[in-house]
Amino acid sequence: MRSGVRLPFPRRAGLLVPWRDTTALLRAPGRLLWAVVWAAVAVALVGLDDVPAPVTLMALPAGYLAAAQLAEPARLEADDLRRSAQLPWTAAGLALRHGLVPAAGLLALFVLGPAVAGAAGLWSDRLLVLPALAPALVGAALVSAYRGTVPVHLMTGSMTPLGGHGAVRRAAVAGAGAAGGAGCAGRGGRSAARGGTGRRRTAVAAARRGRDGLVGGGDRAQDRAWWVSTRGWVRRGRPPG
Repeated sequence: MRSGVRLPFPRRAGLLVPWRDTTALLRAPGRLLWAVVWAAVAVALVGLDDVPAPVTLMALPAGYLAAAQLAEPARLEADDLRRSAQLPWTAAGLALRHGLVPAAGLLALFVLGPAVAGAAGLWSDRLLVLPALAPALVGAALVSAYRGTVPVHLMTGSMTPLGGHGAVRRAAVAGAGAAGGAGCAGRGGRSAARGGTGRRRTAVAAARRGRDGLVGGGDRAQDRAWWVSTRGWVRRGRPPG
């Protein structure tokens, strides 16, 4: 299902990429619907009380899938270099601009979702951690969007006494973005899984744990930003800057 919605053309050049991304998402409402569904799953998993920590941590892949739906315009542009060939920005700058709409959308979903849960009487202090995880999840989605095609030598693999491992290598390349996002957001997610269950655990403490988790993954986030920039250079034919 596609929609013919078109936003007014921006007057500032800096808004061109967010305008294109927003228009693309509005014309494919199915992407927006799936983003809402996966974000709701993440909110529900974090808000559940008296469940094992692995169940709560499943909110990380759910949040990543929500971010991936919102980052679909970046993947489409990365697959077709003609769409960005005439744009004046470097590959790194273009990747960052493609992250604005997914970051704003996921942050809005992670704010509205807990608000709805609170209105329904299902509030948990752990829900305050979700907005802090949005940047890491969007960064992971951008890495996947700029992943590119899998090299042939990774698709074939090589023979070992246990058989060929080409499928394992392909899976490692395909899951690089998701794994990086989980590593960056994992500390905050684990804190969410542990915090908020006791009566003495306050909302401030839960938010501080989310902040610590995000800061703790800062180095990995920088590594992913460099990876996105490098992949964009390879795909666009000019060095990152």
